[in-house]
Amino acid sequence: MFNKRIRTLNNDDELFSVVTETPKYFLTKKNSWNFQSPKNMKKRRHTISCLPSLNVKQIFVDFITTDFDKKLEEHSKNMKSASKKLLLHLHNNPEKIPTFVDNAIINLVILILSNGDEYLSEQQVKHNVHFYLKLAERAIQENDHQTAILIKCVIENYNVYRLKLKRNKTDQKIIDLLEKKYGNFKNCYGVHFREFLEVVQEYDKIYSYIPSAMVLHMHSIRNERYTKEFRRIGKYPTKISQYSQSIELFKKLFYNRNSISGDNLTKLYLDVSDDLKVIKNFGEKNDFKSLLFHLSCNVKNSKQNKLCKIDQSKKSSNRTLYMN
Repeated sequence: MFNKRIRTLNNDDELFSVVTETPKYFLTKKNSWNFQSPKNMKKRRHTISCLPSLNVKQIFVDFITTDFDKKLEEHSKNMKSASKKLLLHLHNNPEKIPTFVDNAIINLVILILSNGDEYLSEQQVKHNVHFYLKLAERAIQENDHQTAILIKCVIENYNVYRLKLKRNKTDQKIIDLLEKKYGNFKNCYGVHFREFLEVVQEYDKIYSYIPSAMVLHMHSIRNERYTKEFRRIGKYPTKISQYSQSIELFKKLFYNRNSISGDNLTKLYLDVSDDLKVIKNFGEKNDFKSLLFHLSCNVKNSKQNKLCKIDQSKKSSNRTLYMN
């Protein structure tokens, strides 16, 4: 008998599920439609048949679709909805963006390094990293750049990076694509911001494009400070002012179009779940930096988790606080 493969990613369903909220506004015109509108369709006459009704096309799709594909599709849909909601917060409550993003990064690193109940082996961690890279690839295809950049931050987190996991060609190709398309933390994801400035000029593309709320918030704060300092020395930064105006224009247009869309954040963004067994066993509440390092050091069968390597990693971790 073959041993059944241990399934990872088994505690993320709840975190990726969308938190439902009651819409504030409803369309009330006589001929308008919303999800509460009555259905006036006539019922089809029931026919009697000795054969059961079968959807052959659906059966074939289910047959060739794996659990991995189904999970990828579900998470992609929920994360895209959350990305739209995060952009609405960028208009209403921009000060909450850093907290939401931090929560999402911490939750994703926990899900990569554990299954919520126990520590994982290096091979299982590699499988989790592969899943999230494929999720990032799907997000790029669907113009959900908030999710793609979020996953890029997670893969680059020190507690994942220090394991020095061997990547196959597919995973490395996605990582190279993320770096080329978005830039990195050192240049404030300037490549993505320049792409955003180009998209804002094209009205037909602006509403199908979901930029990173994290990057827009970062550049909004930076531009505001630069403008203030330039004015202090008697100069007016024209380009920086134009960048700020483009961000503000997008926030207003996006909010006006999507404020009653019904999109909601996933639990991944809202808070760090303290119901997971690995968090309860750790014991130190709200010390997430230490928790993530603890999980990383307990990945089984990793050469980086020998005692001498762990001591070196502790020193490196203290020098790279911005990545934890």
